[in-house]
Amino acid sequence: MTGRKKLWAVFILLAAVIIGTGAWVYNYYTAPQRKIERLVWELRGSPAGRLDDWLAKVGIKTDKPQSRDPEMVMTDLAAYSKLATPYLIELVKSEKNDQIKWPAAQLLIQVNDPAVIDFFRQCLKTKDPFMTGTAAAFLKDNCGSQSLLEFADLLTDSNNLDAAAVIADALGNIGGKQATDLLIGVLTRNYIPQDIIDQGFQAYQEYQKYQDLEDELKATAIKSLVKIGDKRAIGPITAELRAKIVHLINLETIAGFYFLGDPKASADIVLRFIDANSRNYFRWTPTAAEGFGGLNPSIPLSSLFSPPLPKFLCDPVVIMAIGKLGGLDEVYLLLQTLRYECMKSDFPPDNILNALADIGDARAKKPIAMRIWNSKNETVPAAINALIKLNAYDELLAFMKNDDNYIYRDIALALVKLKNPNLLEILLKMFDSGIFWNEDLHFLGRCIGKLGDRRAIEPMRKAIGDKHSDKRLAAITALYMIDGRQSLEYLMPICDRKVDPNDLENKWDIYYAAKAIIQTGESEDVAFISRKFRMIGDRDLDLGLVSIISDYWWRMNPENVIPFLENADSEVRKIAAETLGKIGDRKAVVPLIKTLKDNDKDVRTACIVALCKIGDSRAVEPIIEVFEDVLNGWCVESIANFGDPRFAQPILNHMRNISIKETMDFYTRKSPVLHALGMSKNPTATDALIKVIESPDKGEYDKYQYVAIADLGNVGGKRAFDYLSDLQRFKSVLDDEAYYQAIVALGKFANPVSIDSFVAVVNTYPYGTKYPRGGFDIRKAAIEAIGGIGGPKAIDALTKFLDHGYIDVRTESARALFAMNDSSTRSALEKAAGDIHWQVRAYANAGLYKFGDKAVIESVIALLKTNDPKRRSIAVDILCILKDRQLAKYLIDELLNNPKSEYASYYYDDVVNLPVIDTLVEIGSSEVLEAFRKLMKQWEDEIEDIWIIEPYYKTGSHSYEADEILKNIEKIHYNIIKVQHKMASAATQPAEK
Repeated sequence: MTGRKKLWAVFILLAAVIIGTGAWVYNYYTAPQRKIERLVWELRGSPAGRLDDWLAKVGIKTDKPQSRDPEMVMTDLAAYSKLATPYLIELVKSEKNDQIKWPAAQLLIQVNDPAVIDFFRQCLKTKDPFMTGTAAAFLKDNCGSQSLLEFADLLTDSNNLDAAAVIADALGNIGGKQATDLLIGVLTRNYIPQDIIDQGFQAYQEYQKYQDLEDELKATAIKSLVKIGDKRAIGPITAELRAKIVHLINLETIAGFYFLGDPKASADIVLRFIDANSRNYFRWTPTAAEGFGGLNPSIPLSSLFSPPLPKFLCDPVVIMAIGKLGGLDEVYLLLQTLRYECMKSDFPPDNILNALADIGDARAKKPIAMRIWNSKNETVPAAINALIKLNAYDELLAFMKNDDNYIYRDIALALVKLKNPNLLEILLKMFDSGIFWNEDLHFLGRCIGKLGDRRAIEPMRKAIGDKHSDKRLAAITALYMIDGRQSLEYLMPICDRKVDPNDLENKWDIYYAAKAIIQTGESEDVAFISRKFRMIGDRDLDLGLVSIISDYWWRMNPENVIPFLENADSEVRKIAAETLGKIGDRKAVVPLIKTLKDNDKDVRTACIVALCKIGDSRAVEPIIEVFEDVLNGWCVESIANFGDPRFAQPILNHMRNISIKETMDFYTRKSPVLHALGMSKNPTATDALIKVIESPDKGEYDKYQYVAIADLGNVGGKRAFDYLSDLQRFKSVLDDEAYYQAIVALGKFANPVSIDSFVAVVNTYPYGTKYPRGGFDIRKAAIEAIGGIGGPKAIDALTKFLDHGYIDVRTESARALFAMNDSSTRSALEKAAGDIHWQVRAYANAGLYKFGDKAVIESVIALLKTNDPKRRSIAVDILCILKDRQLAKYLIDELLNNPKSEYASYYYDDVVNLPVIDTLVEIGSSEVLEAFRKLMKQWEDEIEDIWIIEPYYKTGSHSYEADEILKNIEKIHYNIIKVQHKMASAATQPAEK
């Protein structure tokens, strides 16, 4: 080969390499764009460009749209975030199919790209009816109300009334003369096009659409004008507001008329609303009636109606509104309604009674009292409460003088609440009358005690020596309630009496005196009673005393309870063991271990549960020795909470003796046996849990496989990790709960190897409501798992997610970065702080606060002051993660003002706010301790009120309520102990240099 040919060969080879490299580089860097184009092609059902279209026609390009659900295609597009923005914008601009255009617009809202802001601004300028409302709402939420001021010309556009309503709302936040003038202009303008009006009935549907949008816009404008507070708005509002849109203006508007200085205008609107006989009042909230406070219209409402009254007057909202007007004519109208209509309607009269009480007119007392005599039982509480509000002492007292009075106890408590100084004399006469016996007499004693009048001390002290046992017992109770510890002077001698086993009346005296002494909460007094009763050795008194101690366990010292573990009666021993478990003091561990050898099975079970609650490792081996003998669901659930690995083998041995199905049927549906196995953290349990997961016996309701999956993460070990790492085995379109539990369980291993799997979950899992768990829960679990793993790889993954197309992914990623205690997250948080969406910025700012930027926390605290529940919940979540002692005051306020948890179920309304409680326990300051004690006192007072009346109700509802309050007391008690230990431990540590 000649030199020339060699040179050409080298040149050709070099050119081929350059072209090949260039093609590879081009292919690599344009792959995302081409993938996006293919997704757009799939979304539209046709090739994305001319070249693709030509190649498909000639058969060179064979890719066909998959016809997937647009929502699933959007999930794939979201992964490209900013790269997809121009394509999404183009879709929204040019696409004719709303089923494609709308999802594209919604995805565009979520993208963190300043170009989106510019696009939405352009949408408002071009006045595209499809996009203006969406664009205005987006800009208001993320760029502030001020950003919409330049688009005020939309307020005059009949074709963009959705956007106009958003702008009208924003103007209320901006305020000032300019905003007022613009909003007044909205009220005086007709938005229905003239050509539609001219068409008459032929354009009825189009006319109605414009009418509804106009009503919404004007209602929003009225609310904004009220918020601004400019009195120039009174005339235009009064003149232009039509009666049929009154239901849209709600609380702010009605109240606003009053505060703007024109009560007459408010009254006129109410009258117009009632006169219109509108059925739209159901859209009002009950609080709307608060806006009527203090109004007194010149037109008598009673003149509008005569029997039979219109049925809508019985609606609770209308009744509350009438009641707030507060005049004689309103009283007349309500009484007429009560008399003629509501007795025949489905509406309960409680609202009418409350409205009459709110007016406060004394002339309503007698009709309400008559209502008690002539109504069903369910009406009585509302009538009594109304009489209390009206201070109707004489009317209530009249019921006490009636021999045939089935509501005597309710009336007595109502009289006590009125605190009338003459009541004590009446109650004492009733107490000495000889008419009342047994429970009624006890109840009278409690009423005298609750009245708290010290003039009753001497009569009650004398009654202690009365020949009638019931009177003595009632007097003992009253004395304690009035005089507290001072009453011990009279009560201690009762406990020193000799006991005749057959003298039941004397025993009851001692029992009631002991109960009163124990309620003082002084440990030395309780110790005295405990010793005294042990010396007596009477079974009835022992059982009575230990029951009292169990009722007031949070005030007990374990040393006063431990001796009852050696009592001759098994029921006494059982209650004592249960009480020691509630108290939770480690002083009880050794005595409880000793009692594990008790000859009564129930006592042994109570000891196991108590020891597991206390959580001392010394109890594990002794519990295992008696484990099989007392095994039951209650016992195993306690063992699960203990979580010691030594429990695994006994549970496994038990499971081998019976089939899995029998095990699941025997234990509760929550499968505590599996949970106990998982919480044991013993790798030997892995095979048993996997066997349950793969069992073909999948009950329709008993989803115990989920429990087994979740607890594989608790067990730990290589075998469990390898099994969970194959997440695809758990994935199911129809039931993704197993997939969710597997992600959570795998995250517990905190193994960096799993990060790639979690990243894949976030990037590929479909987003939509057709999945039981939904995309949000699955993605959130994966992101939380990555954050829990930590380290450079996790930070890198979460930082990349800050460019994701979905808000929830960016929000949870910012939250995970914020929750890490790693200085390497700062740059990522600074990036997130520039996100165009507020929730991402909130978590990012909280993270920057941890790095010393104290100013940014103000934006988080501001979220607590809003009326938006989502903003408030995120602010509370941030404070719980921060656990900052300087910010604890905000969490304390949240706890005391809203003690119930947002996660409380429908049936357990009194469950405490656990996230806030747990956070405050970790902070463990004296302020926290004081807050817990306030909450404890609040619930103690509630339980005392319930126990006063509980024995006299047969429905069981009061017992249920008492049980729920006791659960809350137990939780707070445990946390008080934790905080005290935390503070004591901190006090003994050497001071930091």
